Amino acid sequence: MNQIVYYFYSCSFTLLTWYPNDQAIFLSLTRKHFFTMPLTQKQEKLIVEVTRFIDSSPLERTPVIELVQRSGLTEKLLTKGFKSVFKETLYNYQLRLCMEEAAILLHKGKSIKEVSIACGYKTQGNFTRAFFKIKKVTPSQYQSEKISQ
Repeated sequence: MNQIVYYFYSCSFTLLTWYPNDQAIFLSLTRKHFFTMPLTQKQEKLIVEVTRFIDSSPLERTPVIELVQRSGLTEKLLTKGFKSVFKETLYNYQLRLCMEEAAILLHKGKSIKEVSIACGYKTQGNFTRAFFKIKKVTPSQYQSEKISQ
């Protein structure tokens, strides 16, 4: 059974004390509490269904709010549960799928601009940064490596 670890930052505040010489001392006090909560089988199934939905359209990065509405889980439960089940954040999972599909399109000879638009990026630079984050090479380097093979 997978478990989610919840972190709560409670009693987080800043104490400001003024001294006669106008020096301010800021003292931040934070207590960190955490506990684990097991996922039920129903929650795990809902998370797997969300994954299937994401897999059905890898070029679309679905907003978390929409995934929450589809699953019926809370945002926190969905994101923490997803990470506990798949050992990867929901955002990184969607990004990785999108970049894998982008790599296939680049390999087929599509231009970088076409692929960045297909992936939903407004600028080619943002697409290049995301592609590099996942593949560790730029899209143009990836294309030239695949052409030379």
